[in-house]
Amino acid sequence: MRDLSIRCAYDFIQREFNVGRSTARLYMKIYEKFGNDEEALSMLRVGELSVLSVKAVTDKEVRAVIAMKKEYPALGRGGIEALLTQR
Repeated sequence: MRDLSIRCAYDFIQREFNVGRSTARLYMKIYEKFGNDEEALSMLRVGELSVLSVKAVTDKEVRAVIAMKKEYPALGRGGIEALLTQR
């Protein structure tokens, strides 16, 4: 039943947002981690959220990235990846 629900969610995202399955999976992964985090969703772009959505990234690290993004709005995905490799 769970697999059917997930497939239906992917199909819905693909249809409504006109994206492929891999992009639909990315959106689901981001939603699972940040669905209730208004600050992250409003401050960060999809690519940046993608970098932060891996399980190894802690909430403390996400908060640190958001603080950096507020201070340096031009900080992008590459900069976030560099910050995470220095941890």
